[in-house]
Amino acid sequence: MTSWRRALGVMRVLCKGCCRQPLVFAGAGLFLIFVYVFAIGRHSWDENHVLVDSADIDIAAIIREKHLDAQNKSTTIEAMPMPTSPPSDDDETLTFEEAQKIRLERIQKVCATPGRQIGFVSTLIGTARSNLTYCMTPRSANTFWLQMLRYSQRDFPDEVPQSPLDLDTRQVRTRPFIRTRKYNWKMLPEVERATVLQSKIFLSVQDPYWRLWTTYLNALTLPDLWTSVGAKIEAKRPQVRDPLKRKPPAPCGDTITFEEFLLYVLKAYEPDLQPIHHQCDPCTLPLSYVIKAGTAKRDNRYILTHLNLTWAVELSDVQAELRKRYIKSLVMENFDRLHDIRIQRCVTFGDLGRRLWHSFVLQGILRDTMQMPEGIDDLHQTVFADKLVQLAEQVGNDNPEKRKYMIAAFRHLSQETLKAVREKFDMDFKLFGYDPEPPEIFG
Repeated sequence: MTSWRRALGVMRVLCKGCCRQPLVFAGAGLFLIFVYVFAIGRHSWDENHVLVDSADIDIAAIIREKHLDAQNKSTTIEAMPMPTSPPSDDDETLTFEEAQKIRLERIQKVCATPGRQIGFVSTLIGTARSNLTYCMTPRSANTFWLQMLRYSQRDFPDEVPQSPLDLDTRQVRTRPFIRTRKYNWKMLPEVERATVLQSKIFLSVQDPYWRLWTTYLNALTLPDLWTSVGAKIEAKRPQVRDPLKRKPPAPCGDTITFEEFLLYVLKAYEPDLQPIHHQCDPCTLPLSYVIKAGTAKRDNRYILTHLNLTWAVELSDVQAELRKRYIKSLVMENFDRLHDIRIQRCVTFGDLGRRLWHSFVLQGILRDTMQMPEGIDDLHQTVFADKLVQLAEQVGNDNPEKRKYMIAAFRHLSQETLKAVREKFDMDFKLFGYDPEPPEIFG
């Protein structure tokens, strides 16, 4: 109200002056009114916005506005092109050529590293018809590739199998190579080496940790390496004195722990237990293709095209077929070993069946919640194998718990052993793009 009274007083003065000098006072009056209104208005804005009561602030509205601002900013940031990490060669959406480019460039980079570990080249399988050479990698799809290569060269007994997968898994490794050429790289003359180097050379690899785990399960929880590796490990254990001084029985090699196995691997010379680069060093042997277990379906098809054998895996579910044959061959091979008197004295028919069951569970092929078939001590081996195949079909190809027991086994190791294994296989991790310290094991 005070502001308006002052304004009326000014108007009265102006009115009195207007009567004497109308033009001068009119101009002065307009100027004063303009200045006064501007000052009053500015003062009024300040009062309304600075001296406002905090109770009148709409907190919810302010929060909504800030949320919208943040949302708009994040949308703007997401819309901006962000730097992307290079694609992994394990990405199955990549073409075979794209994956191979990544793998071979990585190998080239690792091989150029000063002071790298020196590797070796051991055994090669050549196929004259297809101009392909396979570098043998034990315990890494080796049997599968021997089946494919020997079949493509018609290098099998008189009876012609319908499929390369029908070739006996033991005979394909042990029969003399006639039409398929087998080379010992160290003994190969320079002229023949040059011929090999002109061919397309490939190998097959898998995660070193998984390779060690499955080798232990298939070779030492089962009789495969009992009489060789297992017996050596048991013989090094501290001897318990017999008060009657009787001669201790020969070791069976059937009680080896995973840590004992790995400690042996650290000093072993057996090909099955060596890193891949000790069998097929890609720095010595220039590779054309690297086949990895994680992308085997895509990778295998490309190689089989060279061999004209894609029809052999043209199945509605090739993984299920390979799993079935793997189960049956492992069962049959191990029961065949019961003919060896050294194995007979160490394990019964039923005990071997139970060992096979647990091996498939620990590999994630069977679930640990499944029930072992009844009457396992009396089941015929083919019936037992069929039952295992039926149960494995219920699990399927992608068991989310496949690596559960492997992770637990590695985490149970002493830190010294785990570190030594990681260092022993260091070049395999680097050359083939595997994680040397997966968090589920080292975390």
